[in-house]
Amino acid sequence: MSGRYANKRVMVRSGNGRFRKVTAADFGIGGTCPECGHFLLQHYDGDPRQRPIDPRRIRYRCLTCEPKTEQELALEQEIEASRPKRTGLVDMLEAAAKSIESQQE
Repeated sequence: MSGRYANKRVMVRSGNGRFRKVTAADFGIGGTCPECGHFLLQHYDGDPRQRPIDPRRIRYRCLTCEPKTEQELALEQEIEASRPKRTGLVDMLEAAAKSIESQQE
């Protein structure tokens, strides 16, 4: 049974009117690996920069038995390198924190 909150979002409730219990799938956990017993986590096999993403390429994967490949690691590094660097306020706050630490010593 589902209803709607005041802001029009859907709320999911169990049959007796209470909110349903949280499941592991709510956190992206799809069970445990039959080989090693670690959690199976959601993983996207495509390029996350391409939009729209293909939901058929999302699957549960054990990162212990099936570690990330060289290509996946290179893609993650490429994505991280393309992100904008921190500037301005963050640098100013870090410099202030360092000067406070040096004054306390």
